[in-house]
Amino acid sequence: MKTLPVFCGLVLAAGVASSANAGFVNADFETGDFTGWDIAYTPNGMSAVENVVLFDLGYGESYAAQFAVGEIDYDGTEQGVILTQNMYLIGGFTYDLGFHAAAHRPVGGGNYDGGTFWLIVDDYVVAYWASGYIQGGEPPLTASVDGQYTPAADGYYDVGCMITRHYILPSDTIYQYVDDFYITPAPGALALLGLAGLIGRRRR
Repeated sequence: MKTLPVFCGLVLAAGVASSANAGFVNADFETGDFTGWDIAYTPNGMSAVENVVLFDLGYGESYAAQFAVGEIDYDGTEQGVILTQNMYLIGGFTYDLGFHAAAHRPVGGGNYDGGTFWLIVDDYVVAYWASGYIQGGEPPLTASVDGQYTPAADGYYDVGCMITRHYILPSDTIYQYVDDFYITPAPGALALLGLAGLIGRRRR
């Protein structure tokens, strides 16, 4: 019976770990479609395409979400598409999250904006990557967009990305790709779970 408090503490820690292990559904788009994902647009944003296609983001060909974003009417602001999933996060618990991104212009000349990729939780920007100038016919521009987020309270949050450009779509389309989304408890948060188990130990 002396080990019961320790056992209870570890069970509690395991329960918190389980609820903290939020995850994306169809994170790598290997279903070949947008199963699990919600697609929305910024107020003046659009996307010429919304596909799941085979594409190489620099680590071998696999399914990825493909967009071609821009403004509906030119006003020089960042406009485009929002791709998220609603998931339950634990308040005060730090998460590592991110995704892979690419911008590609298969043909045509240069353009000043291949797209900006924003890692978001609700309206909060965790991290971003601006691909900048892009040249037609060149290899894709690629990056990993990663960061950490600590919710202020338990609850449901929209987690994912926003993809934007400053301009309306050119005649030779610029494509944006995202793939391999993840969200996991940060190592420091896992250490706290272990501590929670030890707190249950009865002092003698």
